[in-house]
Amino acid sequence: MSNPDIEALLKQSKVFDGCSDEALKFVSTCGQSVSFGVNDHIIKEGQTGHSLFIVIKGRVEVILPKY
Repeated sequence: MSNPDIEALLKQSKVFDGCSDEALKFVSTCGQSVSFGVNDHIIKEGQTGHSLFIVIKGRVEVILPKY
């Protein structure tokens, strides 16, 4: 997916509502595209994270432990 396509998708998102075109362009160029399969774990509880994931296509499910 090209950066202009990603910019257009970000512009439609409520999360990025109000961001300038310049800011959206920056966000679209500073990341990398990663694909995951069905039932793949993106992150696990207790894992230190250093990434921000933006779902462009598809969906994710968050499963919290029962305490």
